[in-house]
Amino acid sequence: MSTIDRVEALVQGALRQSSPPSREPAVVVTVWSDAGAARSRPILERLARAAAPGDLAAAVHSTDPTDASVATVRALGLRLWCALPYDPIAVEFRAKGPGAALALARRYADRAARHRPEVVEFNGEAAWKADAKASTADLAALMRECLATTRAAVGVPLAFTSFDHVGWHALPWAAIYGARGVDLATPQVYAAPVEGIAGTAGARSRLASYAKQWT
Repeated sequence: MSTIDRVEALVQGALRQSSPPSREPAVVVTVWSDAGAARSRPILERLARAAAPGDLAAAVHSTDPTDASVATVRALGLRLWCALPYDPIAVEFRAKGPGAALALARRYADRAARHRPEVVEFNGEAAWKADAKASTADLAALMRECLATTRAAVGVPLAFTSFDHVGWHALPWAAIYGARGVDLATPQVYAAPVEGIAGTAGARSRLASYAKQWT
């Protein structure tokens, strides 16, 4: 077996282990939603030419994905995810209370459902950390309600993307990844030096550090 074949086998094995229930594995590229995904389309076209049929998905990142962006993804023959920026939900909770936050989550879910994605991904970060206006218990309760509401609206697996080191960031992880939590974890694992671009050693160190907090 060649080196390329060995790498391919490792990648495909990891994809099979991480794929959401009843979904084939995919390489997922996150793009911003704009008119026709104009900024992202050239990149998606290049990736689509290189990918095997059915292997590439595009996660359109928006609280209200445009029809034009979704149409571009579909026209390129790519699988569709909807990636919802989710810090506004926690911000709404602090400003107006749980009822308003859940109503906003329901609007996000209904917008995503209209596009019939195969996965809906929450992107929750700093606003989901506890503070004087929202305890971890408050945010956990809100997350559970949001997950239930979204799952009922979209009827597809849910994912959550956020900080990769769960021990460094006090989000309501038990509600996110525990019983009745999301179906797929998509942590943001990347090497982030203060200056310049990370090298291979930095990336490996980040991966090793991240893995220790997930085992």
